[in-house]
Amino acid sequence: STNAPKHKFHTASTVKVSILAGLLLKQQSPLSSNQLSLAKEMIEQSDNDATTTLFDELGGQEGLQETFNKFGMKDSVAHKSWGLTTTTPADQIKLLNNIFYQSKLLSSQERSTIRNLMSNVESDQAWGISAGSDNFAIKNGWLSYGSDDWIVNSIGYIKNNNGTSYTIAVYTDNNNSMTTGQQTIEQLARTTKSIME
Repeated sequence: STNAPKHKFHTASTVKVSILAGLLLKQQSPLSSNQLSLAKEMIEQSDNDATTTLFDELGGQEGLQETFNKFGMKDSVAHKSWGLTTTTPADQIKLLNNIFYQSKLLSSQERSTIRNLMSNVESDQAWGISAGSDNFAIKNGWLSYGSDDWIVNSIGYIKNNNGTSYTIAVYTDNNNSMTTGQQTIEQLARTTKSIME
């Protein structure tokens, strides 16, 4: 990746958190049982078909862009193919802070819906920012795409044993394999944790 703060990263599956937050904002009522089971598949299993259904309910590319605008994510650009949406880590932190700390947009019930799903991802998807932590909420994304091959991303929230907590978003591209990307993120996550504890 590059040091330029405006470098845009492809979100891959990390955008699923934005899709869920956007849907909750848009409908201003709790998720239906069908939507909740789709949201569970989307966040906990990273199921792409469930995501496409919810993305369409959000209003597709336009609905996702509206979501970014509402959260003040000025450097995020929705794509009609949701995984190719671009973002910056700073924008993702804005979203995560709305979910895990305070929000003028999301109700406490909406925030806890997202937090509960992100705290319950399947174990094979709980790598990345969770490295070295046992209390975390997470959403990862990975994609082999064009010249950015491989894109590996991990976003979420860490709670330390001493009660302190923080949100974290790590985006990487140009990894020569998915494993390299994972290892880079986990190294950063452990270093960050040691500083934040």
